[in-house]
Formats: sequence, structure tokens, C-alpha cells
Amino acid sequence: MGSRKQTSRDLEWITTLAKAKSDRILEELPEGEGWKTFPELNEMSNQGKHQLRETLKMGVASGKFEERIGKRKNCLGNLYKIMFYRIKNAE
Repeated sequence: MGSRKQTSRDLEWITTLAKAKSDRILEELPEGEGWKTFPELNEMSNQGKHQLRETLKMGVASGKFEERIGKRKNCLGNLYKIMFYRIKNAE
């Protein structure tokens, strides 16, 4: 396969695709108030990471906490999944 020169049509594709990527949804956050991510809760709590994970897991199982999967944009502009937590009935 030989090399080919970029044409103005190729550059148009490149710029259009880059714009489409930047126009994507920036975040998908759970609806309502009081949602926190694990890193936010870890910073607020005086527990270690393992203990906090266990506390959240048990709280969700008992119905004390709610959890939802959301999406955030990272420094590269890609969406990644992240878990959100809140105290049940915190609206």
C-alpha cells in the first residue's frame, strides 16, 4: 500500500471528527442533590480506603445509602464510569 497525501477533504474529516468528539456529553451525573464520588468521600472521611469501601457496600446493602453509576470526562477528554453515593432520601 503506497503513501497518500492528505487532501483538504481529509483535513475536513479530521476537524469534523475532533469537533464531534468535543461536542459529546461532558458528564452524566445522577439526578438530585447530595451525590459524592468515592474519592470525595475518602477525602472527607477519617477511614482508610478499604474500610470506606466496606462501609459503603454494607450501607448500600442495608438501604442506608444509594449508589448510581455516572460518567465524567478525564484529562484526555474521554468519558469514564464512576460510582456516586448518597445518603438515602437526601433530596
